[in-house]
Amino acid sequence: MRAIFTILVASILYCICIAAQAQSSAPATASTPSSTPGNATSTANTPNSGNNLTVAGTVNLVEGDVHIYDAHNAVRTVHVNDNIFEGDSIVTGADGEIHITMADTGFIAVRPNTKMAITQYRANGDNQDKGVIGLLVGSFRSISGWIAKYQPKSYEIRTPTATIGIRGTDHEPKVIPEGSSEGDPGTYDKVNTGGTFINTPQGRVDVSENHAGFAPHGGIGINARPRMLDRVPNFYRPTRNEHFIEGKHAEIQRNLSTRRAERFQQYKNNVRQQGQRAMQESRMRQQQANGMQRPNMANRQEGAAANNQRTTLAQRLQAAKSAMAERQQRMLGNRPTENQSTNRFGQNQRGNNMQANQQRANPMQQNQRANQAVENQRSNRVPPNNKGNGRTTNKEDEKRTRGQKSE
Repeated sequence: MRAIFTILVASILYCICIAAQAQSSAPATASTPSSTPGNATSTANTPNSGNNLTVAGTVNLVEGDVHIYDAHNAVRTVHVNDNIFEGDSIVTGADGEIHITMADTGFIAVRPNTKMAITQYRANGDNQDKGVIGLLVGSFRSISGWIAKYQPKSYEIRTPTATIGIRGTDHEPKVIPEGSSEGDPGTYDKVNTGGTFINTPQGRVDVSENHAGFAPHGGIGINARPRMLDRVPNFYRPTRNEHFIEGKHAEIQRNLSTRRAERFQQYKNNVRQQGQRAMQESRMRQQQANGMQRPNMANRQEGAAANNQRTTLAQRLQAAKSAMAERQQRMLGNRPTENQSTNRFGQNQRGNNMQANQQRANPMQQNQRANQAVENQRSNRVPPNNKGNGRTTNKEDEKRTRGQKSE
């Protein structure tokens, strides 16, 4: 039983240690959104939740413990020339440092023990450019690019209790949390070149070159307002890579306008190419849709042709039947039927009967005709001697003829 109890306690302690390590190594954005600077992990405006990622900058130096978390808290390590995207969070350990050249030619050097986020970063060289950086704890040095110069109201740094505005500046914002031994908790900003301002609900303070401003996390009344410090705090110390940053402000400002114009032209070309690709894809989808419809149309056409052919054949068959029927009727009309033959025979028989009756009814007429024929033959015959009473005169013939007529 003692061995089982020992194993159970060891398992519980192991789970607690794993949970503590995970919580300590997670970025500030892994906690509740209210604890992040400026709601840095909001994915409402972060395109790297999909395939269309907005590049905020490019890594040109990375050393020590550095981790990048995307908008979904997926962690990755980066190397030189890798991209940092809008919506990414950057976490550095005690020896971690990363330098980033921003899309608007600005520059950021993230110091050790820092948790920050690229909340928004759009740099296309037009009036829609915007840069919002959230700082939860730690510090970084920033040399602003063309967004802060041409769109100063669209560039800001947000901390848990303050907002830092930029006016073409080389500056170093810093956040000290509660319970830290570095100094009073709150938001600090040291200006190397140019100027900034710190704004809180309690007031605002402008920070000039070679000075530092401070906005406390707590306090009542006048003590809660942001203010200028008498001197730059001692925790502002250069890192081992500070020599890479010296002279960058002048270099960036010298080429700022040219780089902005180039970027705007590139942006227009990209928009044009995207439009052309979208049109091509739409055309291809339309062609595919038409290709899918063609077989159906062909089937319908074939079906219609088959129906027409069947209709034509049926019409031809009907016409042939009609012609055959007409031919048969014609043939039957020329040939006498049985009734017609019977009627004709009856008519002939009746004619013969009528003829016989007429012959029986007029025997006297027939005898008269026969006598007349005999008399005609006698009158036309000439006797051998014309002497005496044997000769027949014309007058006698006429009298005979009139007598026969009268009869």
